[in-house]
Amino acid sequence: MSKQSQREATYNAIVSALESNAIAFNPGDDVKNLLTSSMKKTVRSELVNGFNNNTIAAGDDFMSKFGSEIELNKYCSGLISNWIKKDTRLNGNSKYQVVNKGIRAGHGDAQVKELRKLLKVTSGTEAEQEVAEALSNRIAQVKAEKSPTVSINADALPEHLRHLVK
Repeated sequence: MSKQSQREATYNAIVSALESNAIAFNPGDDVKNLLTSSMKKTVRSELVNGFNNNTIAAGDDFMSKFGSEIELNKYCSGLISNWIKKDTRLNGNSKYQVVNKGIRAGHGDAQVKELRKLLKVTSGTEAEQEVAEALSNRIAQVKAEKSPTVSINADALPEHLRHLVK
């Protein structure tokens, strides 16, 4: 018996939950507003059972990472949210767009954290632009500090490209 992919298992569990609650669904409908919290709980239970029964594909070290019931439930909650956003059969046929791409830049930097807090507090005030600019500058600085330095041997390059090496 072949294992279902996590995507297919999630899709099938959501469709099953909708059908068992007599909610009409066609692939391509947006299920975000159709699923109730109790239906999501049912879907999560079905996925947890699938992982425990080894009917859903997962990596070799999956159960060592998510073997506890609590961790597996958290993982399955994220799996449901992920595929509701990304699977066009569940999200109203929309192509998934990454929102806040790169938001983690400067994540571990104390100054960036405090500037983000300050930005929330100053939202809608005259100081908002100044704080946003300071935050932008600090993130750029943190990125520059973390970017790897590359050593290029100019002698190994063709003559016409050597001027590009500083």
